[in-house]
Amino acid sequence: MLAAWVHGRAWLWPQSVGAGSRKRGYVEGLKRTLALYVLVAAILLVAAVYEAIEVIWLVKAKGA
Repeated sequence: MLAAWVHGRAWLWPQSVGAGSRKRGYVEGLKRTLALYVLVAAILLVAAVYEAIEVIWLVKAKGA
């Protein structure tokens, strides 16, 4: 939802992101959305690694 809001805002109100036209606002919105997706992917990667470590630890603890 946040990425959709950021992109839509940049497209509908291009001056809010320093763009002169809606086309440039759309492109700037894509760039900002991509930056958000990179952050989300990084957080999901950390969460996946943590979950994998936790499951391995639980399996070892149950077997002992």
